[in-house]
Amino acid sequence: MKFIALFFTIALFLLLVAAPSSARVQAQSDSLNVFRVMDGDDPKMISALQMLRDARAELNKAEPDKGGHRARAIKEINRAITEIKKGVVFDRKHITEKERKQMLKQAETTP
Repeated sequence: MKFIALFFTIALFLLLVAAPSSARVQAQSDSLNVFRVMDGDDPKMISALQMLRDARAELNKAEPDKGGHRARAIKEINRAITEIKKGVVFDRKHITEKERKQMLKQAETTP
């Protein structure tokens, strides 16, 4: 059981790291709550958030009987989405405008 959970965690991490970043996403409604994307948010964090939402949507479309693994994967994705949102909100409160501009400039030049 732990091996399968570890496998899904690693697979999700690789998906997030290896996948290309997407364009800025519009404000979307999650089943958890509403989260508005703002100018200055870290594009990599927003991209990861969108990929997790997409992964959750795909899992929700899958047949439900997977020995509980599908449901646990959805639960872990929801936890990851929450952590990303918390990280973005933290940045909004703690990063200076100068640091934000440098971060965004670096993100634009990083593939």
